[in-house]
Amino acid sequence: MSLPANIDDYQLNLFASIDEMREKMLPEHVVKRLLRLRALYTFWLNYPQKSSREILKHDLDMNADIKQREAYDDVRLLKILIGNIEKESKEWHRHVFNQRTEEVYKKAMAAQDFRSAEKANADYAKYNRVGEIDAVPVDYSEIKPLIIEPTDDPSVVGIKPVKGLRDKIAKLKKRFGADLEYTDFVEVKEDINSFEDGDTGQEENLSQ
Repeated sequence: MSLPANIDDYQLNLFASIDEMREKMLPEHVVKRLLRLRALYTFWLNYPQKSSREILKHDLDMNADIKQREAYDDVRLLKILIGNIEKESKEWHRHVFNQRTEEVYKKAMAAQDFRSAEKANADYAKYNRVGEIDAVPVDYSEIKPLIIEPTDDPSVVGIKPVKGLRDKIAKLKKRFGADLEYTDFVEVKEDINSFEDGDTGQEENLSQ
């Protein structure tokens, strides 16, 4: 089965009432399929452990007027719709877990297997966080932001300020700044082959 062109109609109206479907002027075959899909969805929610084959059989048993091919299409379309629902919410997984846990509990109690029943109860409580206290929402309005003001006072970090430091710096710049000569950097390449081993060239310069 290829996806129906009007799959959005099924997605948006899976839980719509018949009156709402009529108001939207949905085709009759779409309305009938939506009702079948809704029934299958409810059946699957109640019995999440059912296989696709069992759901298919349930669809055929409940709708004697449909063919097996239509039932196959119903199950496949239902899985697509449920897949979309799963992406939007965790409710489906939560429901499946709770349903299975309840079945384990009932079977354990029927068999007087109290240890398994107790474990099922513990799993249920843990998964649904029954024993946890609801978290109190944080009132962010009470949080005051830290105000940081820029300063050039060294005492704020524990350094003792030097009296008249700025004046001393200005005087040193004025006194020694004029002696500084700015020039371009010139790279001097030295030919190491011009010297003999152990000879630095100083003796030759001195003899001249």
